[in-house]
Amino acid sequence: MSIMLNKRGRRGIATGQIFIYILAALVTGMVIIIGYRAINSFMAQSERASFIQFKSELSSQVKSMASDYGSVTKIELTTPSWTRKVCFVDLLLNNPSTTTNSNLHNFLNANKLINSSWDAGVKANVFLLDKDGIREQLYIGDKDSNEIKPYFNLSSNHFLCIKPLNSRITLRAEGGNGLAILSEWT
Repeated sequence: MSIMLNKRGRRGIATGQIFIYILAALVTGMVIIIGYRAINSFMAQSERASFIQFKSELSSQVKSMASDYGSVTKIELTTPSWTRKVCFVDLLLNNPSTTTNSNLHNFLNANKLINSSWDAGVKANVFLLDKDGIREQLYIGDKDSNEIKPYFNLSSNHFLCIKPLNSRITLRAEGGNGLAILSEWT
């Protein structure tokens, strides 16, 4: 009789161990899933904060240069890590699609969404592009005015696109008559 109890006890132990292994696997899986979601959420918030910082720094530095006539400064900005290209457009140019400037014409043909935005009169003069196209657009200018009053103008071609190097771009800003004249720092 003691042999039968032993067999039943061993089966009970084996069944209990299987239950513990299954429970441990479920708990481990839940921890991995929750951790993955938390890390993804943190990364998304970090990228959003990076964009907000880029926007804030660009706006404040360009605005301060707009009123500092004749001075030249180097503006270094950190872009969000997903940024493949930052494009600035001159909103003061009317009817950009009718231009005879071949560089601008080629730029507009290569960037149809920017062209559409520009033609439609959308108040956006800075575009951050990722691998799929426009990811963010913003307006660096007087937001309180119903008119388009940007804080910057471009030195040539009415557009400027810069590919970030290690998530950084460098601009040359020259103080103008209420507008900062932007170009790439070389």
